[in-house]
Amino acid sequence: KLNKLPKIRRGDTIEIPRNPGSVTGGDLVQQATRKNLIYVLGAVGRPGPIAFEENTDILDALALAGGAAPDADLKHVKIVTRDGAYAQTLTFNLEKFTERGRPARYMLRREDTFVVPRQGGGILGGGVATFATLLGTISSALLIGSRF
Repeated sequence: KLNKLPKIRRGDTIEIPRNPGSVTGGDLVQQATRKNLIYVLGAVGRPGPIAFEENTDILDALALAGGAAPDADLKHVKIVTRDGAYAQTLTFNLEKFTERGRPARYMLRREDTFVVPRQGGGILGGGVATFATLLGTISSALLIGSRF
């Protein structure tokens, strides 16, 4: 069934509706309380959610997730961050950061998703499974967050 899905290319935008088709707008609370979590996915020692603390930057999150895997692509790590109902993706070169201190530290926010791709794969790093995990995490966060 995956071959029937449209191809996703660099620069494409994937929109996930705030209200899923089976849930009417009246069933959802408009003001969501953000969870005290950061999600770390991809080529790390322990992918999954970690507790959010103020002043946590991307290197802190990487360390809390067990560090980078040997095949991690640290030149193309991504942060998916929410701003209200919308999300944006930021790309960072952690190799340059650790060598030169540039760009400046990026402080993570509640419910940010930190993706460390595998070398040679871009955001799909480990294949469709990594992308499906990312999409599922974002969808779940939006759905659960919009109910509270």
